[in-house]
Amino acid sequence: MARFLRGFVTAILSVGFLGAARDASAQDKATEQFIQGVNAYMEFRSDFTEMVPPLYASSDRGAIKRTSDALAGALRAARPEAKIGDIFAPDVVVAFRQRIDDAIRQQGRAAEDLLAAMASEASLFYPRLAVNARFDWSCTAATPGFLIAALPPLPGELQYRFVDGDLVLVDVPARLIVDIMGLAIAIN
Repeated sequence: MARFLRGFVTAILSVGFLGAARDASAQDKATEQFIQGVNAYMEFRSDFTEMVPPLYASSDRGAIKRTSDALAGALRAARPEAKIGDIFAPDVVVAFRQRIDDAIRQQGRAAEDLLAAMASEASLFYPRLAVNARFDWSCTAATPGFLIAALPPLPGELQYRFVDGDLVLVDVPARLIVDIMGLAIAIN
């Protein structure tokens, strides 16, 4: 009987370890898929940054706006069929939701409290988010550092932003929404 129990426990632990290894492998594949999507976007983007005047820090808000508008217009025209899921593919969504949930849990926070805290720093207006639309910075608070750390690093031109629980990938100089992951922070 003891031999049977030892064998049974060993089998259960093996299945648990194999499941964890599969989960880690799926996370790794999803992360690689996301990074490939980001790299493809950045390579695509580089063709258009050469066509518009460079964006410089300036006290001339009009010049900054004109440059940002020109870049956004060029990118939109070149990706008219851009849609949700181009970068946040289904496997990436599953992996990122797990990363975000784990990060929130590790902080000892509830998703509802985190969303409320972020909402208190943003405007009360949540625009309808759409890929290729301009991003309204007033609708979001700064993304908490622990959430940024839980996700793959981005090139300097891109940022993660949360808008009412959705994760938005933003091209900062163009102020353009590159992709959207709905319900990234889920309330249980």
